Amino acid sequence: MSTAPTTVAYVRWFDSAIYAGVACQADELSGYSEMESAGVLIAEDDDKITLAVDRSLETQNVRLVLCIPKANVREIRRFPATSSSAAPSGAARGRRRRSS
Repeated sequence: MSTAPTTVAYVRWFDSAIYAGVACQADELSGYSEMESAGVLIAEDDDKITLAVDRSLETQNVRLVLCIPKANVREIRRFPATSSSAAPSGAARGRRRRSS
């Protein structure tokens, strides 16, 4: 199956902080969590960016998808990825070459 060029994205963003199980004062619970995520860029528009950890090159099915609101994004870096079809024979399937 033919695929569009793959782009990998790194996103630095913030999310609400979640605290559980430890007794503390309310003012200690304020704030947010600084996050960083990376994956195959599968969709992006003015409001959100969507990343997948895995995507099948044969079916284009994706797994482990994260959609991040752009209102929470501090930085996005995009990188073109080389298709596994361009890798040397055997390398695309993770095989090691035997030494002679």
